[in-house]
Amino acid sequence: HVVFIRYCDGSSFSSRPGAAILQAILKHLTKHRGFSKAAEVVVSGCSAGAVAAALHVEAVRNAVPDANIAALLDSGFFPDWSRPHHHDGTTERAPPGIWPIDTHLQLAIRDHGSVLAGSMPADCLLHHQDAPWRCAFLEHLLPFVAVPSFVLQSRFDASNVREAEDGASLRKLGEATSWRLDAALAARPGVHGLFLDSCFHHCMSWGQIAAGALGEDGPTQPEAFAAWWWDHVISPRKGAIPPGRWDHLQFPTDDPGLCSADGSTDGPPCDANSLGSPCLSQSCCARAVPDMDFWRKTFSAERLFQK
Repeated sequence: HVVFIRYCDGSSFSSRPGAAILQAILKHLTKHRGFSKAAEVVVSGCSAGAVAAALHVEAVRNAVPDANIAALLDSGFFPDWSRPHHHDGTTERAPPGIWPIDTHLQLAIRDHGSVLAGSMPADCLLHHQDAPWRCAFLEHLLPFVAVPSFVLQSRFDASNVREAEDGASLRKLGEATSWRLDAALAARPGVHGLFLDSCFHHCMSWGQIAAGALGEDGPTQPEAFAAWWWDHVISPRKGAIPPGRWDHLQFPTDDPGLCSADGSTDGPPCDANSLGSPCLSQSCCARAVPDMDFWRKTFSAERLFQK
């Protein structure tokens, strides 16, 4: 069975009206649709829907307390660029080629009254009482989500990118994504899982990316999630933490430019100069061409500033 819910409050069901609507839906499902008898539940979402899933998976668990439950969070990571860097404690603004989405999310959380609506974990709000809006960002929220959650995320999520040709900015985005998610997962060892890829996409890649370096035959996203679901949700092993992280393709050197391993896109060849770059090759990212086209039409600065 599948229940598809569109958030309609502009803030991932975190506002008072949004939270009330979600509670009404859960009440209807349990009273009239047999949801209370569910044995296994996956609460999933993409982009802002992934943030909604993380925020409200606890409410879903309360509705079906006897079920095995987890969250599946696809492409819901947007860096909080005001956060001090984990190495030297410095803060920075979004790089020139990256959209400052964090500033817009802060305004949305404020304008929708999300902090006062009771949708965010109380312990997260207490921890970030000087800046409670941070609890709408996965990097700050995940350490306070007790329900096991599996994150699907590109290091180079296309929705964050305004200039794909700005390789230095892309490298900073990839590095920021990696260390922030690592820190979030480390806060709850053995609870959350992560599949981190190097394709240039936003959502829409379920089952089309495999873990491992170029030429390796690692598990796909669904296979990794299935393994994690069994080991961390259905049959967790006491005294041991099974694998909970999978990585797809990191090129081995330090040039920040985009690259194409097989010439299928416009980037330079992938060679010894490609570390920190998204892969634009169909050999490692099956949707490389349509993903780039989707970015150009949806997220690029050229598209958004067209008159």
